[in-house]
Amino acid sequence: MRWPVFFSFVCALLSSFLWGDATWKRGDWIKVRDAVPLMSLPMDEVFADELAFVSHLDSQQLLRSMEMVLLPGQQVQFVRFGKGSSIQVVFADYSKYLLYTDASAFFPEATKKPQPTKPKYISAGTILQNLLDRVGVPYFWGGNVSSGQPKMLEWYPNYPHEEALKTLWQCTGVDCSGLLYEATEGGTPRNTSGLKDFGEEVSYEGESFEHFVQNSLQPLDLLVFSGHVVIAIGDGCYIESTTGGDRVVRVVQGFDALRPFFEKKMIFVRRGLQKGVIIHR
Repeated sequence: MRWPVFFSFVCALLSSFLWGDATWKRGDWIKVRDAVPLMSLPMDEVFADELAFVSHLDSQQLLRSMEMVLLPGQQVQFVRFGKGSSIQVVFADYSKYLLYTDASAFFPEATKKPQPTKPKYISAGTILQNLLDRVGVPYFWGGNVSSGQPKMLEWYPNYPHEEALKTLWQCTGVDCSGLLYEATEGGTPRNTSGLKDFGEEVSYEGESFEHFVQNSLQPLDLLVFSGHVVIAIGDGCYIESTTGGDRVVRVVQGFDALRPFFEKKMIFVRRGLQKGVIIHR
């Protein structure tokens, strides 16, 4: 066998072993093995090197091409291969649009239909504790895995060595809805647009702000407004991940900061976590 032919054969086998290059077809279902970003731009373009990465950060140091982080066990539909290990997929639970991720994070097997899943119950108490355990976690646009993904340093080895950028490179942290998404292990809508319709509406029509906060709110009620969500946790407090202040997950005592949104009827109050959630993965 000639060396070029042999080399191509070995590369094909290796590619198949790593991410199913030889078998995945458009429309196939593939399962996430390792948490991995889902992005609006090809990952090899964003994470090519430090210069490319920095050019994709906005003035707030937010990586706006980040959509979310896919969790182990979730399944997406394969569309096509891009450069390197970049692939285009559809994750209908999040969006109908084509998005990009990395083949290295998936099991090599593919199926024509979604694989069977097992239900898992997550109690309200667990959700609440999960939220509180993330106090101090940094804000990261599109993030929903507080510890990030260290394998990003292996998949994209031209990473920056400056600590803050290296942390961003690993997608460490959560945004406002990502905090809730991680606490429920994917049992809630990923974005605030979906959270506006989650569970049941809690009306505050005709109530004063003080009465509503003191008597109507329950722990784990969601207050969704203006592209943001905060979660009531009881004792007159809520928890949020925000770009304000120290840019971390924080517990806020009192709801006074929400008063203007309440008075203008700009808050959607949703209730649906008090009995826990059931996820399928």
